[in-house]
Amino acid sequence: MKKRNVFSRAIVIAATLGIVSAGCAAKKAQIDMNTERMLHAAGFQVKYADTPEKLEMLNKLAQRKIIPHPRDGKMYYLYADSASCRCLYMGTAEAYQRYIDYQVNQGIAADNRKVAEANAAAATPLNMGVWGVWGPWW
Repeated sequence: MKKRNVFSRAIVIAATLGIVSAGCAAKKAQIDMNTERMLHAAGFQVKYADTPEKLEMLNKLAQRKIIPHPRDGKMYYLYADSASCRCLYMGTAEAYQRYIDYQVNQGIAADNRKVAEANAAAATPLNMGVWGVWGPWW
């Protein structure tokens, strides 16, 4: 009986870890997809690794990280993704700044959404009596 309980617990723990791992992987994929959308919207150009040589070069780069790359006296920014799109995003300093601006705006929008959700949760029927003290707003 004791072995059975230990075995059952092990199965439950393994299943839980599997579900959590799958959830984390899905979240990571969503983050990567959002990053690539923002890069594209910011003006990064996409180049696909359509030859073995390009794919080999792509695999040598840091994956899913924006890295600066100086060339001809200008700064360019590269984002390599050999796993899903097998592509390289390349942007100018201006495109990189737009990407940063998008990230900041997305963060502000997420913060505003959290505040609005918290305010909506606080405005339950139990808390509505507080508003009567202030009188009508319209």
